Amino acid sequence: MNLEKHNSLRIKRLFLLIILIISSLSIFVSCSDSSSSSSVNLTNKYFQVGKSYFETMQEAIDSIPSSKALGAAETVTMIKDAKGAGAYIDKNIILDMGPYTYTVSDYPYSSQQNAVIVVSENVSEAIIRSKDCEKSFVVPSDNDRIKSVLRICAPVTLENIRIDFGKNNENVSLTVDNVISLVGPKAKVIVQGSSTITGKDRMTVLDMSEGAQLRIQDEGTKFSGNMVLEDASYFIVTSGNVEMNKTTISDAFTFSFSGRASVKSNDVNTIKAVRAHGGDGGIHCSSASIHDFSIVRIITPATATTKGKIIKICSICGQEEPKDTTLCNDGDHSWRLKTSRTDCLEEFVGPGECIKCGASIDATTFTSLDEHKWNDYEVTTPSTCTEEGEEKRTCSVCLQFTTRTVEPLGHDWEQNETRHDCTDDHDAVEFICKRCSTTETQYLTATDHEFDFENGDTWYDPEPTCTEAGKLWVTCTNCLVSSYTNVPALGHEFDWSTSATDVEPTCTTTGSNFTTCTRCGTELTYTDIPALGHNFDWKNGEVFTSPSTCMAKGYKLTTCTHTGCNETSVTTLDLDPDAHNFVWNNPGNLFTSPSTCTVKGYVMTTCTNGCKTARTSELNLDANNHAYRDTWSSDTEKHWHDCAYDASHARDS
Repeated sequence: MNLEKHNSLRIKRLFLLIILIISSLSIFVSCSDSSSSSSVNLTNKYFQVGKSYFETMQEAIDSIPSSKALGAAETVTMIKDAKGAGAYIDKNIILDMGPYTYTVSDYPYSSQQNAVIVVSENVSEAIIRSKDCEKSFVVPSDNDRIKSVLRICAPVTLENIRIDFGKNNENVSLTVDNVISLVGPKAKVIVQGSSTITGKDRMTVLDMSEGAQLRIQDEGTKFSGNMVLEDASYFIVTSGNVEMNKTTISDAFTFSFSGRASVKSNDVNTIKAVRAHGGDGGIHCSSASIHDFSIVRIITPATATTKGKIIKICSICGQEEPKDTTLCNDGDHSWRLKTSRTDCLEEFVGPGECIKCGASIDATTFTSLDEHKWNDYEVTTPSTCTEEGEEKRTCSVCLQFTTRTVEPLGHDWEQNETRHDCTDDHDAVEFICKRCSTTETQYLTATDHEFDFENGDTWYDPEPTCTEAGKLWVTCTNCLVSSYTNVPALGHEFDWSTSATDVEPTCTTTGSNFTTCTRCGTELTYTDIPALGHNFDWKNGEVFTSPSTCMAKGYKLTTCTHTGCNETSVTTLDLDPDAHNFVWNNPGNLFTSPSTCTVKGYVMTTCTNGCKTARTSELNLDANNHAYRDTWSSDTEKHWHDCAYDASHARDS
């Protein structure tokens, strides 16, 4: 019975395994199909900006709009090792070279400058960076036309950059034969991260204008090689400042200064190292607080009765104290030790100097101190991912030191390949240590797919048309599995702004337009053009008018303005109560009341239109129209007849 159960369990497991294999094959087919449909042909493509790929560095730079500010600018990213000419940067960009190497195999892009990378003075800021790269730029030794790896006319930040100029096999950042040209007061190169500056032949900064800067600002930056600020075969700066803080300088490095060139630092050890390698005339403490005026030069010796005169000199940078100091009288000195003690906790006999006046004594006894004055621990043996390191601290007063062990750092893993399937609960993926590059296989647990159809790299297979649906595919952002969503048919798209007229409309009949689909070009459709309707222009058109009278209405008549149409329109006018017709030359239509010698008469007529409206016209006086009485009037002298209208009018017969 137990054997039968065991066999049954084995059969079930085998059945589940077969289902799993079939499912995996389906996913593999889906991935293969999607890969063939979605893959971007990266042959001869070495640079990426957003979702676009370019063959040359210059093409990638030119694709970014000049109006981009640095904060908003897209990054030019190298996606694999590349060869080619240099590039001209005339806008704010970030050139991210990643872990790849750019080999200068052709003549430089900007032949006048003879430089691999030229940064225009129009740039307000640019960043050139790499990551875990053995050699960022390689200029082969047989390419003797290159005079400068970088020609900088604006602020530039270099992060972890390595340049090999073909003179040696070391990892270098700014190296040999006129590596940098700083032109104009805005020019600035900031070297940060773990960059190094080295060169076995020569290292040159050319044309460094006053105000231009070469700033070494990270503790990991190192100088090695020969550095002289005068001769063409050395490191040259004709004006401006080189700033170095906490910088390691190799024994082969040499400094000299000319013109306004100088090196400034706030780090005592850096200043001393520069002075020890020929930079005595050009190295200065960057602030007064770090000067150590412990070197005394006697101008006038002291006697038992008179004080002497001395000048104090900074032991770090060699600058003289701006004021003179007098020597103490013998017996008034306060001595301090001029050399290091063997042990702070023991009494010590050694040379001293007076803290008041700087006078020296060959030997005197100094009492023991209560404790050591320890400096910070410094790494002597760096820890690795798997091995312990060591740190050492020294007493700033004596020669004693102590050490301590530093624990291994442990691996810093990051995923080194895209997982195969998010839903696989035992997906084997390679991880790599970012620190030591050790690899190991780790098994990831199942998660949900993330299909970003909105922002991901999508493709159609098949593409939708006007009449048929399509499928939009995208690959999961976390694995290699692809999925699709259905896309409905697009439908026809008609652009009536480009249509043609088939039948012209008239005033009373419709016309028609036709156009084709802008997407597929095969579909033809028509649309009606409405009838125009008559256009009677009563204001500016030709109008015939029959005016109204007091008894009859008039009218206006005009014709349609559309070509070929003779349709007319009539508008009736209102009666005009003031439009009478009075005729004064028709005696049969007149009534007259004649004038006399004293009263004006009148003539009256009526409107001939039939409205019976009357109008009168006043007559002038008639001086001859009298009414003489029949009776005589007399006085003592004569007789006369009086006028009935006016007695002053008389006649004598």
